[in-house]
Amino acid sequence: MYSENIDIANSIVFLIHQDRVLRRRYNKILHNVVELYEFDNIQKALEKLNQTKPNLIILDKSAYEFNNHEIVQKLKLNSDSTTVPIFLSTKTNNIQTKLAYKSQVEFINEEDIDKDLLAKVQNKLHSEQIHSLSFEQTKYSKELYTDFEKACQDLNELSQKYEKVTLEKDNANSQIDMLRVQDKNLHRISKTIRKSFDINANLRQTVDDLSGIYNLDCCFVTLPVEENNDDTIRCESVSNDAYRIVENDLDLKILSIFKANFNIEDPLVISDTSTDPRYKIFGKTLLGNIAINSLFYFPITYENKLLGLLGGIKVESASKWSNDNENFLVSVAGEIAGGVVSSRLYAAVQRQATTDGLTGLLNHRTGQEKLSEQLKIAERYQRNLSVMMLDVDFFKSINDNFGHPAGDTVLKAVARLIKSNCRDVDIAVRYGGEEFMLILPEIAQEAAIVVAERIRKNLSNEIIYHDKIEIQITASIGISSYPEDAKQQQKLLSLADRSLYLSKRLGRNQVHSAPDLLYEELTGQEPIQEPIAKNPFIKNVDLPPISESAKEQEELIPEVIEMVKALAGSLYSRSEYNKSHHIETAKLAEILAKFMGLPKRDIEQIRVAGLLHDVGTLAIPSDLLDKTGEMNVLEKEAIKEHVVIGAQMLKPIRALKDICVILENHHERFDGTGYPKGLKGEEIPLASRIVAIVDSFHAMISARPYRQAMTIDDAIIVLRKESGKQFDPLIVDIFITVIKDIYKKG
Repeated sequence: MYSENIDIANSIVFLIHQDRVLRRRYNKILHNVVELYEFDNIQKALEKLNQTKPNLIILDKSAYEFNNHEIVQKLKLNSDSTTVPIFLSTKTNNIQTKLAYKSQVEFINEEDIDKDLLAKVQNKLHSEQIHSLSFEQTKYSKELYTDFEKACQDLNELSQKYEKVTLEKDNANSQIDMLRVQDKNLHRISKTIRKSFDINANLRQTVDDLSGIYNLDCCFVTLPVEENNDDTIRCESVSNDAYRIVENDLDLKILSIFKANFNIEDPLVISDTSTDPRYKIFGKTLLGNIAINSLFYFPITYENKLLGLLGGIKVESASKWSNDNENFLVSVAGEIAGGVVSSRLYAAVQRQATTDGLTGLLNHRTGQEKLSEQLKIAERYQRNLSVMMLDVDFFKSINDNFGHPAGDTVLKAVARLIKSNCRDVDIAVRYGGEEFMLILPEIAQEAAIVVAERIRKNLSNEIIYHDKIEIQITASIGISSYPEDAKQQQKLLSLADRSLYLSKRLGRNQVHSAPDLLYEELTGQEPIQEPIAKNPFIKNVDLPPISESAKEQEELIPEVIEMVKALAGSLYSRSEYNKSHHIETAKLAEILAKFMGLPKRDIEQIRVAGLLHDVGTLAIPSDLLDKTGEMNVLEKEAIKEHVVIGAQMLKPIRALKDICVILENHHERFDGTGYPKGLKGEEIPLASRIVAIVDSFHAMISARPYRQAMTIDDAIIVLRKESGKQFDPLIVDIFITVIKDIYKKG
């Protein structure tokens, strides 16, 4: 079988024999069967071994002098193979020779060459080739199996990599989808938070949305503000009324515990409350005995300050919160913080525009607007309405004796007491200085008197503490009612104001109403004003005559204008400087008011106030006004009284009432150290703040007998220096812009 399939023609046989004749015999038999190399000595064969590897060696045993066994070993070693078969050519074939070579070789009997050489060689080569093929096949099979195993391993690794890549791709796609959904939800929530200035309604919708997104049993936002309860926000969305926490104030307790135990910048996220020790910190604060599975609390912060918490609780199921969930909720908490801060800033601006900074009550302008609205409602639905005016008695003496901070404490206490003694629908207003107004919708005069008496008595019994000082006060109150006393707003206010001053004239700490004024007129009593403090340097001023009808007019009718001109003429006649100063002050004040966008009526009042701002100095002797030396205390007080005198000179004329307010307060300082009342900041009427800046500026750039005029630039430096002290800083900045524009054009 193998002889047919295995070709030995390419087999190499080394013949090493000393006998040339015998070599020819070997050659004759083998040369057509194998590739035969003949050598007559061992050395030549060894040299050929370095070039060609034989498949069989035929070796002459008797040709060598040294041990044939060593020759065999040497040939095998030099052939670089222990598998090359060797035939020893011998003349004998006895057992001793074989034993000498330890059966490592086979023998060819030289006498039987022709008989068995060819068969032995062919069989040996066949056998060796079969063995070699078997070995190669086994080796190949092993290599193939190894390659197969490696291929399987590679395939398995490739499969694992593919599965991993597929999983990563699926996870990435899932992550992208989730992030896309979160981005969409965040955009929607951000839009909800900022959709209006009603931040409470916006956040109620937000917690509803979050409850739906995470299937929460309770989602809440708590943002308390101790200083101003109007800014506090507390809302929740629950799946069951048993899970409410805001109604039971548990949200405030949770916030308090969070502040005390956790970093205000790090969220608290608990996926499993049964294994997380942080849950135990809250004790039974969370829903009493109801078991909670998981929760989260995300701090709502702004500029490293904790504003409140965004919380979520799961009772009926558990959740394993992921980093993506946390990142999303951190963003939501940030959006809430931004929305709340913006809303509170807007509310603060609104309050500044509509409320009095000291007392928190509505300011004069807003009070007038609210009264106008309530009068329209009363007229439409034929309802009653009463107006109460309240003035703190001897308030100036409180400032003089205890200081302006004590006066501020008194005003705040009065405001609190008024608020606590009226209904939620009643409207409390700081009307100006120490004067307050209370609008009482749907209250007739008799009921209004009851309210006023209650407030008066409570005020007289109130002890106000400032530092270690105990202060007791009283108040005079006047009342007028719609429709019995008046139907027009200004008339209603005028009657309440006159009723107030009737209470003061009759001894203070009293309540009077408009009908009491009618009784006063019928009995022939003349109304008198509060006396000005007696000062020897203040003289009486003869005012131009004016009719009673002119006094009651709301507009600057010709008769009133003539009176204003007469007063201005008297004021300007004192000196050319006086005339120039008042006219220029009026012009600049009018320009500034227009630049600030004030209403036309306010601009006209400011212009007239500029023309007459020092009209009270008509009651002060010229030699005192022009005095260049140091003044004594009485002289200084006399100079200061000109603002009150000027206001009272014009007060009987209704059309000049608002101008009186400007004149009386144009020497108040923004820091509260001015006169006559020591008003501070926005307590000072806006028009008075405008006239004060323009008056001081023009005085600085005008030459006087005792000093030279300042340059425009030097005067601006002074304005900036006094910004926030003597002057309103905002108006200073605007006025400087106006000045630079005017004088650049000029």
